[in-house]
Amino acid sequence: PGTGAITEVLLERLRPTDRLHLVEINAEFAKLLRESFGGLEAPRVTVTEGDARQLPQDARYDVITSSLPLLNMEPEVVREIFAVLLDRLAPDGT
Repeated sequence: PGTGAITEVLLERLRPTDRLHLVEINAEFAKLLRESFGGLEAPRVTVTEGDARQLPQDARYDVITSSLPLLNMEPEVVREIFAVLLDRLAPDGT
């Protein structure tokens, strides 16, 4: 989510009961995201500092949006990220 530019647009489109889970590997960006969005009640926003490949095994998401710079990553890392994201996507997810 970086600095939150896309997050702001997503928040405009979420329904009051939706939840948004932001995963940011950069500590400074994660702090900025927490300060900017972490206190929102509806929709509920969770900021996790960490690698998207480390999403909890039991997590399921209806929609996954990514702004990762995939072309700047090694192909094996991209494969690992997509494998995790596809595994965590709910059966009818997008």
